[in-house]
Amino acid sequence: MQIKKFEAQNMTEALRMIKKEFGPDAVILSADSITKKRALWGGMKHVGVEVTAATDRIYQKMGAGRSADLRFQDVGGAVRSPETASQGFKDVGFRRYGKDQASAKSSKSNKRNYQLYRQMVSQGVEKHLALNLVNRLTPWTSSAEMIDIRDLKANLVDILTDMGLAAEPIRLEEGRKKIVVLVGPSGVGKTTTLAKIAAEVRIKSRLDRVAILTMDHFRIGGIAQLKTYADIFDLPFETASNRRELVAALKRLRQQDLILVDTAGISQSDRHSIEDLKHMFERIRPLEFHLLMSATTKDQDLETIVEKFEALPIARLAFTKLDESSTYGSLLNMMARSLIPVSYFADGQQVPGNLEAAALDKLADLIVEQGSRNDILKDPPEMLAQKMVAFEKRLDDLNVGPGGAAPAEQLDSFKPPDNHRSYDRRAQYI
Repeated sequence: MQIKKFEAQNMTEALRMIKKEFGPDAVILSADSITKKRALWGGMKHVGVEVTAATDRIYQKMGAGRSADLRFQDVGGAVRSPETASQGFKDVGFRRYGKDQASAKSSKSNKRNYQLYRQMVSQGVEKHLALNLVNRLTPWTSSAEMIDIRDLKANLVDILTDMGLAAEPIRLEEGRKKIVVLVGPSGVGKTTTLAKIAAEVRIKSRLDRVAILTMDHFRIGGIAQLKTYADIFDLPFETASNRRELVAALKRLRQQDLILVDTAGISQSDRHSIEDLKHMFERIRPLEFHLLMSATTKDQDLETIVEKFEALPIARLAFTKLDESSTYGSLLNMMARSLIPVSYFADGQQVPGNLEAAALDKLADLIVEQGSRNDILKDPPEMLAQKMVAFEKRLDDLNVGPGGAAPAEQLDSFKPPDNHRSYDRRAQYI
Protein backbone atom coordinates (compact mmCIF):
# COMPACT_ATOMS: atom_id res chain seq x y z
CA MET A 1 0.00 0.00 0.00
CA GLN A 2 1.24 3.51 -0.87
CA ILE A 3 0.23 6.25 1.58
CA LYS A 4 0.81 9.99 1.21
CA LYS A 5 -0.32 13.28 2.75
CA PHE A 6 -1.54 16.06 0.48
CA GLU A 7 -1.80 19.74 1.45
CA ALA A 8 -3.95 22.18 -0.52
CA GLN A 9 -5.92 25.39 -0.11
CA ASN A 10 -9.24 23.54 -0.17
CA MET A 11 -10.68 20.06 -0.46
CA THR A 12 -11.43 20.38 -4.16
CA GLU A 13 -7.79 21.13 -4.90
CA ALA A 14 -6.65 18.27 -2.62
CA LEU A 15 -8.91 15.78 -4.40
CA ARG A 16 -7.60 16.95 -7.75
CA MET A 17 -4.02 16.35 -6.57
CA ILE A 18 -4.88 12.91 -5.20
CA LYS A 19 -6.65 11.83 -8.36
CA LYS A 20 -3.74 13.01 -10.50
CA GLU A 21 -1.18 11.04 -8.48
CA PHE A 22 -3.12 7.95 -7.30
CA GLY A 23 -5.95 7.74 -9.84
CA PRO A 24 -9.70 7.42 -9.20
CA ASP A 25 -9.38 4.32 -7.00
CA ALA A 26 -7.56 6.05 -4.16
CA VAL A 27 -8.76 5.70 -0.56
CA ILE A 28 -9.15 8.70 1.77
CA LEU A 29 -7.86 7.83 5.25
CA SER A 30 -8.32 11.20 6.97
CA ALA A 31 -8.96 14.87 6.26
CA ASP A 32 -8.11 17.77 8.58
CA SER A 33 -8.09 21.52 8.39
CA ILE A 34 -4.72 23.33 8.57
CA THR A 35 -4.64 26.43 10.74
CA LYS A 36 -1.89 28.83 11.78
CA LYS A 37 -1.63 31.54 14.42
CA ARG A 38 -2.09 35.17 13.37
CA ALA A 39 0.93 37.25 14.28
CA LEU A 40 -0.95 40.40 15.32
CA TRP A 41 -3.90 39.24 17.41
CA GLY A 42 -2.84 35.66 18.14
CA GLY A 43 -5.99 34.10 16.72
CA MET A 44 -6.16 31.03 14.45
CA LYS A 45 -6.59 31.31 10.70
CA HIS A 46 -7.74 28.56 8.32
CA VAL A 47 -5.10 28.19 5.59
CA GLY A 48 -6.01 24.88 3.91
CA VAL A 49 -6.56 21.19 4.32
CA GLU A 50 -4.35 18.14 4.85
CA VAL A 51 -5.64 14.88 3.38
CA THR A 52 -4.08 11.45 3.89
CA ALA A 53 -4.75 9.13 0.95
CA ALA A 54 -3.67 5.66 -0.05
CA THR A 55 -3.77 3.35 -3.03
CA ASP A 56 -3.54 -0.40 -3.09
CA ARG A 57 -4.37 -3.18 -5.52
CA ILE A 58 -6.88 -4.74 -3.13
CA TYR A 59 -9.00 -1.61 -3.21
CA GLN A 60 -8.42 -1.03 -6.90
CA LYS A 61 -9.98 -4.42 -7.64
CA MET A 62 -13.25 -3.29 -6.08
CA GLY A 63 -13.91 -0.50 -8.57
CA ALA A 64 -11.61 -1.22 -11.49
CA GLY A 65 -12.87 0.17 -14.80
CA ARG A 66 -15.57 2.34 -13.22
CA SER A 67 -15.75 6.12 -13.37
CA ALA A 68 -15.42 8.25 -10.25
CA ASP A 69 -16.63 11.70 -9.31
CA LEU A 70 -14.41 12.28 -6.27
CA ARG A 71 -17.10 12.19 -3.60
CA PHE A 72 -16.54 10.95 -0.07
CA GLN A 73 -18.31 7.69 0.82
CA ASP A 74 -18.65 7.45 4.59
CA VAL A 75 -18.62 4.12 6.38
CA GLY A 76 -22.27 4.68 7.25
CA GLY A 77 -23.19 5.07 3.58
CA ALA A 78 -23.85 8.84 3.35
CA VAL A 79 -22.22 10.74 0.48
CA ARG A 80 -20.41 13.98 1.22
CA SER A 81 -19.34 16.62 -1.24
CA PRO A 82 -15.77 17.96 -1.04
CA GLU A 83 -17.14 21.21 0.36
CA THR A 84 -19.05 19.43 3.14
CA ALA A 85 -16.11 17.18 3.88
CA SER A 86 -13.77 20.14 4.35
CA GLN A 87 -15.90 21.56 7.17
CA GLY A 88 -14.41 19.90 10.25
CA PHE A 89 -14.32 16.42 8.64
CA LYS A 90 -12.21 14.36 11.04
CA ASP A 91 -13.71 10.90 11.59
CA VAL A 92 -11.18 8.23 10.71
CA GLY A 93 -12.04 5.21 8.57
CA PHE A 94 -12.01 3.86 5.04
CA ARG A 95 -13.98 5.91 2.49
CA ARG A 96 -13.95 5.28 -1.23
CA TYR A 97 -14.24 7.61 -4.17
CA GLY A 98 -16.94 6.90 -6.69
CA LYS A 99 -20.60 6.10 -7.16
CA ASP A 100 -20.16 2.38 -6.97
CA GLN A 101 -22.38 1.36 -4.05
CA ALA A 102 -21.21 -2.27 -4.19
CA SER A 103 -17.65 -1.10 -3.59
CA ALA A 104 -18.76 1.08 -0.70
CA LYS A 105 -20.73 -1.80 0.80
CA SER A 106 -17.73 -4.09 0.42
CA SER A 107 -15.51 -1.51 2.12
CA LYS A 108 -18.04 -1.20 4.97
CA SER A 109 -18.16 -4.98 5.34
CA ASN A 110 -14.37 -5.17 5.42
CA LYS A 111 -14.25 -2.66 8.23
CA ARG A 112 -16.97 -4.49 10.15
CA ASN A 113 -15.06 -7.76 9.79
CA TYR A 114 -11.80 -6.20 10.88
CA GLN A 115 -13.39 -4.54 13.89
CA LEU A 116 -15.03 -7.82 14.93
CA TYR A 117 -11.70 -9.61 14.49
CA ARG A 118 -9.98 -7.02 16.67
CA GLN A 119 -12.69 -7.38 19.31
CA MET A 120 -12.17 -11.13 19.46
CA VAL A 121 -8.39 -10.88 19.60
CA SER A 122 -8.60 -8.21 22.31
CA GLN A 123 -10.62 -10.75 24.31
CA GLY A 124 -7.84 -13.32 23.95
CA VAL A 125 -9.38 -15.42 21.18
CA GLU A 126 -6.59 -17.19 19.31
CA LYS A 127 -5.93 -15.29 16.06
CA HIS A 128 -6.48 -18.24 13.72
CA LEU A 129 -9.76 -19.09 15.45
CA ALA A 130 -10.89 -15.45 15.35
CA LEU A 131 -10.08 -15.31 11.63
CA ASN A 132 -12.11 -18.47 10.98
CA LEU A 133 -15.09 -17.13 12.92
CA VAL A 134 -15.05 -13.79 11.10
CA ASN A 135 -14.75 -15.63 7.80
CA ARG A 136 -17.84 -17.67 8.61
CA LEU A 137 -19.69 -14.50 9.63
CA THR A 138 -18.79 -12.64 6.41
CA PRO A 139 -21.92 -13.62 4.39
CA TRP A 140 -24.04 -12.07 7.13
CA THR A 141 -21.89 -8.98 7.79
CA SER A 142 -21.78 -8.32 4.04
CA SER A 143 -25.54 -8.44 3.57
CA ALA A 144 -26.71 -6.70 6.76
CA GLU A 145 -27.40 -2.99 6.44
CA MET A 146 -26.82 -2.52 10.17
CA ILE A 147 -25.17 -4.77 12.71
CA ASP A 148 -27.59 -5.71 15.49
CA ILE A 149 -25.67 -7.10 18.46
CA ARG A 150 -28.36 -9.73 19.11
CA ASP A 151 -28.21 -10.97 15.52
CA LEU A 152 -24.42 -11.01 15.67
CA LYS A 153 -24.43 -13.21 18.77
CA ALA A 154 -27.10 -15.51 17.32
CA ASN A 155 -25.05 -16.04 14.16
CA LEU A 156 -21.92 -16.62 16.22
CA VAL A 157 -23.71 -19.25 18.32
CA ASP A 158 -24.82 -21.07 15.16
CA ILE A 159 -21.24 -21.14 13.90
CA LEU A 160 -19.85 -22.39 17.22
CA THR A 161 -22.49 -25.13 17.24
CA ASP A 162 -21.53 -26.16 13.71
CA MET A 163 -17.90 -26.36 14.86
CA GLY A 164 -18.85 -28.90 17.53
CA LEU A 165 -18.81 -26.71 20.63
CA ALA A 166 -21.47 -27.59 23.18
CA ALA A 167 -22.81 -26.56 26.59
CA GLU A 168 -24.32 -29.37 28.65
CA PRO A 169 -24.99 -28.92 32.38
CA ILE A 170 -25.80 -31.88 34.60
CA ARG A 171 -28.95 -33.59 33.39
CA LEU A 172 -30.62 -36.53 35.05
CA GLU A 173 -32.58 -39.11 33.12
CA GLU A 174 -35.67 -40.74 34.56
CA GLY A 175 -34.67 -43.78 36.58
CA ARG A 176 -30.94 -43.30 36.02
CA LYS A 177 -28.56 -42.32 38.83
CA LYS A 178 -25.42 -40.27 38.34
CA ILE A 179 -22.19 -39.67 40.24
CA VAL A 180 -20.54 -36.36 39.33
CA VAL A 181 -16.93 -35.88 40.44
CA LEU A 182 -15.41 -32.39 40.43
CA VAL A 183 -11.66 -32.38 39.77
CA GLY A 184 -9.08 -29.73 39.00
CA PRO A 185 -6.11 -27.75 40.31
CA SER A 186 -6.03 -26.25 43.79
CA GLY A 187 -7.74 -22.92 44.30
CA VAL A 188 -10.19 -23.02 41.39
CA GLY A 189 -13.22 -23.22 43.71
CA LYS A 190 -14.32 -26.85 43.50
CA THR A 191 -15.86 -26.96 46.98
CA THR A 192 -17.83 -23.73 46.56
CA THR A 193 -18.94 -24.73 43.06
CA LEU A 194 -20.13 -28.11 44.33
CA ALA A 195 -22.22 -26.35 46.98
CA LYS A 196 -23.68 -24.06 44.31
CA ILE A 197 -24.60 -27.01 42.09
CA ALA A 198 -26.16 -28.83 45.05
CA ALA A 199 -28.24 -25.76 45.88
CA GLU A 200 -29.22 -25.26 42.25
CA VAL A 201 -30.41 -28.84 41.89
CA ARG A 202 -32.07 -28.98 45.32
CA ILE A 203 -33.89 -25.64 45.21
CA LYS A 204 -34.52 -24.80 41.56
CA SER A 205 -34.86 -28.32 40.15
CA ARG A 206 -36.67 -29.53 43.30
CA LEU A 207 -34.69 -32.76 43.28
CA ASP A 208 -34.88 -34.39 46.72
CA ARG A 209 -32.48 -37.27 46.39
CA VAL A 210 -29.18 -35.38 46.18
CA ALA A 211 -26.10 -36.15 48.31
CA ILE A 212 -22.66 -34.68 48.92
CA LEU A 213 -19.49 -36.71 49.36
CA THR A 214 -16.08 -35.18 49.99
CA MET A 215 -12.65 -36.72 49.50
CA ASP A 216 -10.76 -33.51 50.28
CA HIS A 217 -9.01 -34.24 53.59
CA PHE A 218 -6.07 -31.96 52.89
CA ARG A 219 -7.64 -28.49 52.97
CA ILE A 220 -8.26 -27.18 56.46
CA GLY A 221 -11.94 -26.54 57.01
CA GLY A 222 -12.97 -28.07 53.68
CA ILE A 223 -15.00 -30.88 55.23
CA ALA A 224 -16.64 -28.58 57.77
CA GLN A 225 -17.56 -26.13 55.00
CA LEU A 226 -19.33 -28.77 52.92
CA LYS A 227 -20.98 -30.30 55.99
CA THR A 228 -22.46 -26.88 56.77
CA TYR A 229 -23.87 -26.56 53.26
CA ALA A 230 -25.26 -30.11 53.43
CA ASP A 231 -27.05 -29.27 56.69
CA ILE A 232 -28.45 -26.00 55.27
CA PHE A 233 -29.91 -27.74 52.21
CA ASP A 234 -30.86 -30.90 54.16
CA LEU A 235 -28.66 -33.22 52.07
CA PRO A 236 -27.01 -36.52 53.06
CA PHE A 237 -23.27 -36.07 53.64
CA GLU A 238 -20.40 -38.59 53.54
CA THR A 239 -16.60 -38.52 53.61
CA ALA A 240 -13.99 -40.91 52.18
CA SER A 241 -10.20 -40.93 52.08
CA ASN A 242 -9.49 -44.19 50.21
CA ARG A 243 -11.17 -46.58 47.81
CA ARG A 244 -12.58 -48.82 50.53
CA GLU A 245 -14.25 -45.87 52.28
CA LEU A 246 -15.44 -44.51 48.92
CA VAL A 247 -17.17 -47.75 47.98
CA ALA A 248 -18.77 -47.98 51.44
CA ALA A 249 -19.99 -44.36 51.28
CA LEU A 250 -21.47 -44.82 47.80
CA LYS A 251 -23.24 -47.93 49.03
CA ARG A 252 -24.85 -45.95 51.84
CA LEU A 253 -25.95 -43.33 49.29
CA ARG A 254 -27.29 -45.82 46.75
CA GLN A 255 -30.84 -44.45 47.05
CA GLN A 256 -29.75 -40.98 45.86
CA ASP A 257 -30.31 -39.92 42.26
CA LEU A 258 -27.33 -37.55 42.18
CA ILE A 259 -24.13 -37.79 44.22
CA LEU A 260 -21.77 -34.80 43.99
CA VAL A 261 -18.17 -35.64 44.89
CA ASP A 262 -15.58 -33.07 45.95
CA THR A 263 -11.89 -33.94 45.53
CA ALA A 264 -8.62 -32.43 46.68
CA GLY A 265 -6.90 -30.00 44.35
CA ILE A 266 -4.28 -31.63 42.12
CA SER A 267 -1.53 -29.80 40.29
CA GLN A 268 -1.44 -30.53 36.57
CA SER A 269 2.18 -31.58 37.04
CA ASP A 270 1.24 -34.19 39.69
CA ARG A 271 0.71 -37.14 37.37
CA HIS A 272 0.75 -39.71 40.20
CA SER A 273 -2.13 -38.09 42.11
CA ILE A 274 -4.22 -37.95 38.93
CA GLU A 275 -3.55 -41.66 38.32
CA ASP A 276 -4.40 -42.47 41.95
CA LEU A 277 -7.74 -40.67 41.56
CA LYS A 278 -8.43 -42.61 38.37
CA HIS A 279 -7.82 -45.94 40.13
CA MET A 280 -9.97 -44.81 43.06
CA PHE A 281 -13.03 -44.65 40.80
CA GLU A 282 -12.35 -47.70 38.66
CA ARG A 283 -15.44 -49.80 37.91
CA ILE A 284 -17.72 -47.27 39.62
CA ARG A 285 -20.72 -46.44 37.41
CA PRO A 286 -22.39 -44.27 36.19
CA LEU A 287 -19.65 -41.69 36.59
CA GLU A 288 -19.04 -38.24 35.14
CA PHE A 289 -15.85 -36.21 35.68
CA HIS A 290 -16.12 -32.42 35.48
CA LEU A 291 -12.79 -30.60 35.17
CA LEU A 292 -12.93 -27.17 36.84
CA MET A 293 -10.60 -24.38 35.74
CA SER A 294 -10.36 -20.71 36.57
CA ALA A 295 -11.20 -18.12 33.91
CA THR A 296 -8.15 -16.19 35.12
CA THR A 297 -5.78 -18.98 34.04
CA LYS A 298 -3.54 -18.28 31.06
CA ASP A 299 -4.46 -19.85 27.75
CA GLN A 300 -1.39 -22.07 27.57
CA ASP A 301 -1.88 -23.25 31.17
CA LEU A 302 -5.51 -24.19 30.45
CA GLU A 303 -4.27 -26.32 27.59
CA THR A 304 -1.71 -28.01 29.84
CA ILE A 305 -4.32 -28.69 32.54
CA VAL A 306 -6.68 -30.40 30.10
CA GLU A 307 -3.83 -32.42 28.63
CA LYS A 308 -2.61 -33.67 32.02
CA PHE A 309 -6.09 -34.48 33.33
CA GLU A 310 -6.74 -36.56 30.21
CA ALA A 311 -5.76 -39.57 32.30
CA LEU A 312 -9.29 -39.19 33.66
CA PRO A 313 -12.04 -39.51 31.07
CA ILE A 314 -13.24 -35.91 31.38
CA ALA A 315 -16.88 -35.56 30.36
CA ARG A 316 -17.32 -31.82 31.03
CA LEU A 317 -15.35 -28.64 31.57
CA ALA A 318 -16.51 -25.93 34.00
CA PHE A 319 -15.08 -22.43 34.39
CA THR A 320 -14.97 -20.52 37.65
CA LYS A 321 -13.99 -17.00 38.74
CA LEU A 322 -15.44 -15.26 35.69
CA ASP A 323 -15.93 -12.23 37.94
CA GLU A 324 -12.16 -12.01 38.45
CA SER A 325 -11.34 -11.80 34.74
CA SER A 326 -11.97 -9.19 32.04
CA THR A 327 -11.05 -11.36 29.04
CA TYR A 328 -12.69 -14.65 28.11
CA GLY A 329 -11.16 -15.71 24.81
CA SER A 330 -9.20 -18.47 26.52
CA LEU A 331 -12.49 -20.20 27.39
CA LEU A 332 -13.50 -20.23 23.74
CA ASN A 333 -10.03 -21.38 22.68
CA MET A 334 -10.14 -24.33 25.08
CA MET A 335 -13.63 -25.35 24.03
CA ALA A 336 -12.65 -25.22 20.35
CA ARG A 337 -9.49 -27.27 20.87
CA SER A 338 -10.95 -29.94 23.11
CA LEU A 339 -14.59 -30.11 21.93
CA ILE A 340 -15.42 -31.15 25.49
CA PRO A 341 -18.82 -29.73 26.49
CA VAL A 342 -18.93 -27.08 29.23
CA SER A 343 -21.32 -27.56 32.13
CA TYR A 344 -21.20 -24.40 34.28
CA PHE A 345 -19.90 -20.85 34.58
CA ALA A 346 -19.30 -19.57 38.13
CA ASP A 347 -18.75 -15.89 38.86
CA GLY A 348 -18.65 -15.31 42.62
CA GLN A 349 -18.69 -16.81 46.11
CA GLN A 350 -22.40 -16.57 46.91
CA VAL A 351 -24.16 -19.86 47.73
CA PRO A 352 -26.76 -20.33 46.42
CA GLY A 353 -26.16 -18.14 43.41
CA ASN A 354 -23.26 -16.93 41.24
CA LEU A 355 -23.66 -20.04 39.09
CA GLU A 356 -25.00 -20.27 35.58
CA ALA A 357 -25.67 -23.35 33.49
CA ALA A 358 -23.27 -23.01 30.59
CA ALA A 359 -24.70 -21.88 27.25
CA LEU A 360 -23.08 -20.82 23.99
CA ASP A 361 -25.19 -17.65 24.17
CA LYS A 362 -23.37 -16.72 27.37
CA LEU A 363 -20.02 -17.40 25.74
CA ALA A 364 -20.95 -15.17 22.80
CA ASP A 365 -21.96 -12.46 25.28
CA LEU A 366 -18.57 -12.64 26.97
CA ILE A 367 -16.61 -12.48 23.72
CA VAL A 368 -18.63 -9.85 21.85
CA GLU A 369 -20.03 -7.60 24.58
CA GLN A 370 -16.77 -7.40 26.52
CA GLY A 371 -14.69 -6.59 23.45
CA SER A 372 -13.15 -3.16 22.89
CA ARG A 373 -15.55 -1.96 20.19
CA ASN A 374 -13.81 1.33 19.48
CA ASP A 375 -10.32 -0.11 19.50
CA ILE A 376 -10.17 -0.02 15.71
CA LEU A 377 -10.43 3.78 15.72
CA LYS A 378 -7.42 4.30 17.98
CA ASP A 379 -4.77 3.51 15.39
CA PRO A 380 -3.28 6.28 13.24
CA PRO A 381 -4.78 6.21 9.73
CA GLU A 382 -1.61 4.89 8.09
CA MET A 383 -1.29 2.04 10.59
CA LEU A 384 -5.00 1.24 10.31
CA ALA A 385 -4.69 1.01 6.53
CA GLN A 386 -1.73 -1.36 6.76
CA LYS A 387 -3.44 -3.57 9.31
CA MET A 388 -6.64 -3.80 7.28
CA VAL A 389 -4.77 -4.74 4.14
CA ALA A 390 -2.89 -7.46 6.05
CA PHE A 391 -6.16 -8.70 7.55
CA GLU A 392 -7.90 -8.89 4.17
CA LYS A 393 -4.93 -10.80 2.75
CA ARG A 394 -5.23 -13.33 5.56
CA LEU A 395 -8.93 -13.76 4.77
CA ASP A 396 -8.07 -14.21 1.09
CA ASP A 397 -5.42 -16.81 1.98
CA LEU A 398 -7.93 -18.62 4.19
CA ASN A 399 -10.61 -18.77 1.52
CA VAL A 400 -8.60 -19.33 -1.64
CA GLY A 401 -6.37 -22.34 -1.92
CA PRO A 402 -4.24 -23.54 -4.85
CA GLY A 403 -6.05 -23.03 -8.14
CA GLY A 404 -8.55 -20.64 -6.54
CA ALA A 405 -10.45 -23.36 -4.67
CA ALA A 406 -11.74 -22.70 -1.16
CA PRO A 407 -10.40 -25.35 1.24
CA ALA A 408 -13.57 -26.51 2.97
CA GLU A 409 -11.71 -28.00 5.91
CA GLN A 410 -10.48 -24.54 6.84
CA LEU A 411 -13.92 -23.00 6.64
CA ASP A 412 -15.78 -25.63 8.62
CA SER A 413 -13.69 -25.91 11.76
CA PHE A 414 -11.00 -24.36 13.88
CA LYS A 415 -7.62 -25.44 12.56
CA PRO A 416 -5.12 -24.33 15.22
CA PRO A 417 -1.42 -23.90 14.50
CA ASP A 418 0.72 -27.04 14.56
CA ASN A 419 2.01 -26.36 18.08
CA HIS A 420 -1.51 -26.71 19.54
CA ARG A 421 -2.80 -30.02 20.76
CA SER A 422 -6.25 -31.38 20.08
CA TYR A 423 -8.44 -33.65 22.16
CA ASP A 424 -11.05 -36.28 21.44
CA ARG A 425 -14.55 -35.50 22.59
CA ARG A 426 -15.47 -37.67 25.58
CA ALA A 427 -18.55 -39.81 26.00
CA GLN A 428 -21.16 -38.59 28.47
CA TYR A 429 -20.86 -41.68 30.62
CA ILE A 430 -17.77 -43.69 31.36
